Amino acid sequence: MDRRWGELANKMGALVEDIVAPSLRRLGQEALGCGEERFFATRIARTRSDNPSRRREFDALYVGAQAALLNETKSRPRSEDARAFVEFVGSGEFVLYFSEYEAMPLMSVFSSLHLSPDLVAYLTRHGVYAVAMGEETRQVLNLEQLGSSPDVD
Repeated sequence: MDRRWGELANKMGALVEDIVAPSLRRLGQEALGCGEERFFATRIARTRSDNPSRRREFDALYVGAQAALLNETKSRPRSEDARAFVEFVGSGEFVLYFSEYEAMPLMSVFSSLHLSPDLVAYLTRHGVYAVAMGEETRQVLNLEQLGSSPDVD
């Protein structure tokens, strides 16, 4: 049963990552000013350059012409998760996994479907962008084809 709960938790985390990921390109390009996309990937596993036995998975990385954006997504964000991410970003350890982006500024994003105000305040104090669902995050993908109001008989 514990194994099944673990599998379910992993699936929930992947689902939230899949919901967040498409908006990261727009955030990186437009809202956060990272510039035109040079690289974008989700669920990237990398090995540290100084210690091949240390491997880590990153939820998403957007690299633009001006800056890189590192995203950490949590399905059930806790203060410990935010603290660990802030510590990782502040440590400079990122360049041990991605030495090719050492010369670029790094923007950090912590995301979920919902973030509590106190978690947003904590992230803000530490210079980490807080990203969650808002009123304008959903869009009708086929509005043009179907029109804005259906004919009712």
